[in-house]
Amino acid sequence: MHQLTGVEGSIIVSIIDFGLVFVILSILALIMYSFKFVFAGRKKKPEMVEITTKPPSASTVAKEAEEDEEVIAVIMAAITSYIGHMPQTFKVKRVTPSKIVSLWKLTARREAVGIEED
Repeated sequence: MHQLTGVEGSIIVSIIDFGLVFVILSILALIMYSFKFVFAGRKKKPEMVEITTKPPSASTVAKEAEEDEEVIAVIMAAITSYIGHMPQTFKVKRVTPSKIVSLWKLTARREAVGIEED
């Protein structure tokens, strides 16, 4: 029998080890892929839930407006600090919220409602 010694032996052992790792990873990938078919019929159907919302109160709206003003003030302070101008040299004319919804907010809304991603 041939003994695995020296450089030739270490190369043969490395090839066998790499092959074994790839075979095991392939088997694990097939097992995970088969989960899609094994558990396909076990999806829960979403239940219809009636959600009722009430309009926000005046104090809530006022509180949100105050928070928005505070955020604008902080942003203005950061901009003036970065630019190096005095805060009196420019003025905020208009603030419009962005129509782009961040993925974080979208995911939070989906989780709150209970929508699962495919």
